[in-house]
Amino acid sequence: MLSAICLLSCHDQKGIVAKITNYIFNNNGNILHLDQHIDPQLQTLFMRVEWSLDTFKIPTDKLEES
Repeated sequence: MLSAICLLSCHDQKGIVAKITNYIFNNNGNILHLDQHIDPQLQTLFMRVEWSLDTFKIPTDKLEES
């Protein structure tokens, strides 16, 4: 099985996790692992998500630009 991993750290705001997971869902991906943590003092979201590329609509060479 081929998979992709996205590592993200950014200023925390409402809807980031939903946008990432909807992107994966809308492109026919299947999430294999997802971890997230918010540092309240820094107001920073840290997230790691891995998903299967077996049926993913976006080719692997286009992932970074999408």
